[in-house]
Amino acid sequence: ALSLAVRRASTPLVVTPHYHGTSDNDLRDRLLSLYAPVGRWVLQRASAVIAVSEWERRQLRQDFGNDARVIPNGLDVDRFRTATPETREQPYLLTVGRLVEYKGVQHVIRALTDSRLAEFDLVVAGRGSYRDRLEAIAREAGVADRVAFAGYVDDDRLPRLYAGASVYL
Repeated sequence: ALSLAVRRASTPLVVTPHYHGTSDNDLRDRLLSLYAPVGRWVLQRASAVIAVSEWERRQLRQDFGNDARVIPNGLDVDRFRTATPETREQPYLLTVGRLVEYKGVQHVIRALTDSRLAEFDLVVAGRGSYRDRLEAIAREAGVADRVAFAGYVDDDRLPRLYAGASVYL
């Protein structure tokens, strides 16, 4: 985006930064601090900035003074609408994403101790540096037998997991 902005100042530039403000490790946080001046420069010159959520829009405003337009990520709805639900012994909650602390999966695991969720298991789809800690949290909370870590889920299985879930988090 930077080279495009420099080379063709008259060409409209639309930026979708997928900005989080922080990351899951110190190295990435240092890289983000280096990115900030360049990112601010590009965002100021952009014809439009797209945020994928209201949360991201607020972060972009806070960190860069930019008022982005919210357009959620696209999705092939038919692929999910026609999926055959995955069946499991218990109804389940589903979370899909990179396993890092700031995503908050640990809170879902701890919530399983609430008696209102006693009938539900949790399926955690995704990989990441926080998985070992999430497994430990499940053991500490006494719900390890109700939390299934699916790891990476391929494109064929993912719609079935969503279709079978009672709730997606």
